Amino acid sequence: MLKLNDPTLLKTQNYIDGEWVVGGAGVIKVSNPANGEIVATTANGDAADATRAVEAALRHSRPGAEFRPSNALSCCATGSIC
Repeated sequence: MLKLNDPTLLKTQNYIDGEWVVGGAGVIKVSNPANGEIVATTANGDAADATRAVEAALRHSRPGAEFRPSNALSCCATGSIC
């Protein structure tokens, strides 16, 4: 596994709406492609996590920002990248 001088810097959860949360779809193992060694794990967010993150961003965004919530939420629902 990855080792840091300050292990508190390594976060393995999703940061959504001001808190670190476990991904709804479990965990992703991150491996070194040169030797296959698992170097880290990270949260695997699902559609519900993405929707919650977009909704939190909308609540905290500044008025008048160039952002179309309908497009963002539809991407979350389909799992596509916009």
